[in-house]
Amino acid sequence: MRNITKNVCAKVHTTIHYLDYYRKIKMPANVEIKAHYDEERLNKSVDFLGAVVEEMNQTDTFFNSKNGRLKLREEISNGFIQNYLIGYHRTNATGPTRSDFTKTEINEPEKLKEILGNTLGIRGVVKKTRKLYLVSGMEESDGAGLVSRVHIDTVEGLGLFLELEVLMQHEAQEVGASKFARYLMDKLRISDEDLVSEAYIDILFTQNES
Repeated sequence: MRNITKNVCAKVHTTIHYLDYYRKIKMPANVEIKAHYDEERLNKSVDFLGAVVEEMNQTDTFFNSKNGRLKLREEISNGFIQNYLIGYHRTNATGPTRSDFTKTEINEPEKLKEILGNTLGIRGVVKKTRKLYLVSGMEESDGAGLVSRVHIDTVEGLGLFLELEVLMQHEAQEVGASKFARYLMDKLRISDEDLVSEAYIDILFTQNES
């Protein structure tokens, strides 16, 4: 019972730290990795990850874009529906990679989907269940003061993946964020061979072409 209470208190502290950290962010950018994952490694990482902060169902509709990627996200979590238009730039590369993004909440997703679909064209749709964990940086990881979102994604048609998003508040944190991502890879038993360079939509597109 004492260990459970300790873990719950630690997770509450991490969540509060994350919310405070997120409010202070001036630049919408992360250092990210994506990797193939499995239930065996997830079970071994439960103590490190702690409790699930949030579980959600997400449907991402991607539109044709000449500059970066553009998607409309429809998300259901704990009975609440939220919709976002997200544009982002991320080089297709394995290992910790910077992603710059712009995100805004949308009230009428079906109308916007119709408008963008008619003007840009729909590239494809990604459906997934996402479990969100939060991990705070430690001194030994060179990530002191940083916070990472850890996503366990079950993607329709693709399987199980893990994503890290180390949030940055300013440019000077990029090196530390990359080192923190590598530290988390080690803790979560992710090797370079597990890493995926492409977005889910790109993997699905390639899979459907073959």
